[in-house]
Amino acid sequence: MSGYTTVSGVRTRHTAIGEGDPLVLPHGGFSDSRDFGPSPARLADRFRPHLPDRRCRAPASPN
Repeated sequence: MSGYTTVSGVRTRHTAIGEGDPLVLPHGGFSDSRDFGPSPARLADRFRPHLPDRRCRAPASPN
C-alpha cells in the first residue's frame, strides 16, 4: 500500500508492505524512504514495514 495520508494537518507520503507486526522505518533528515533500498521488501516476510516520508522529501512530493 502506498499513498498519501494527513497527520496533524501535514499531508505526507506513506508506504506499507508485507504482513505481520508493524515496523516503522523513519529515514534520515535529508533523504527519503528510498534510502532503505531493498531492505523493506526483505523484512516484509516477517513484519509489515511502514515507510513514512517527511513533507517535501517523498519522491514526486506535491508539497
